[in-house]
Amino acid sequence: AARQLFDTPYALPAAARRALTDGQPLADLVTPVRWRDAAYAVSRAELIENGQAADLVVLTDISADVRAAEAAALRDLLRVLNHELMNALTPVASMSRSALDLLRDGGDDATATAIKALERVVARTAGLQDFINAYRTMTRLPPPVRALADLPAWFDVACESFEAQWRDKGVVLERAAPPELEVRLDEDQMWLAVGNLLNNAAQAALERPSPRVRLSAERVGEALHITVEDSGPGVAPDQADQVFLPFYTTKATGSGVGLSLARQIVQAHGGSLALLPPEPGDPDALGGARLRLTLAF
Repeated sequence: AARQLFDTPYALPAAARRALTDGQPLADLVTPVRWRDAAYAVSRAELIENGQAADLVVLTDISADVRAAEAAALRDLLRVLNHELMNALTPVASMSRSALDLLRDGGDDATATAIKALERVVARTAGLQDFINAYRTMTRLPPPVRALADLPAWFDVACESFEAQWRDKGVVLERAAPPELEVRLDEDQMWLAVGNLLNNAAQAALERPSPRVRLSAERVGEALHITVEDSGPGVAPDQADQVFLPFYTTKATGSGVGLSLARQIVQAHGGSLALLPPEPGDPDALGGARLRLTLAF
């Protein structure tokens, strides 16, 4: 098999050895080794005979495994991109239709409202395009580009996007006025993170009558807490440690990327995202899952 692999009747030719090892000793080979469009795992053993030591290097063809892993990674990446596209484009489409209806109705007030909606559409679309381009190019989440943002204004956009997507489905958004703060964050990425939390909450709330989602923000010392709560069935205790795992989902049509990506964004900002324990004795609790995003400022 080795002779066929390297087209040699006996010793490995010097040119083949250089191509295989890139000029390094055989003992320094690491998995995987590439040779003629194939990938090989490296196994090594030291042989000692008559006081002389030598390395035995075994190459095992793992091309099929590597191709399968690469294909799985590509599928996972496409699922992430599709998930974020749908979550961002659904409110964009809804706000665009609303703006079109307002422009058809005419009138100064309708036109002003339509312009505001279209400004939101342009901002969200531009932010999504930048995010997708960076994600596609780097095959990972781009580092956040943080700048000072007015928290109430940022909060308003998050609420508008949610209501554009879920109001017609009967989900009621309860919002608490955020504190007057300026926070340093990547607005587009954090909209995606909180949008994922809100969308998950809405889907869970729809599993019960009178679906409600609550979004609140408060300052606690030198930290900002953003909490998303829903009136759904909550998270089973045996699933609490798994909800943030990439591609883990309990939904038949879920992708399992929303919470994982949200946590990745928050952690890149130096913050944390946690599932809070239930509070059955709290009369104000909605009864479902509660997730808290914590950022230092």
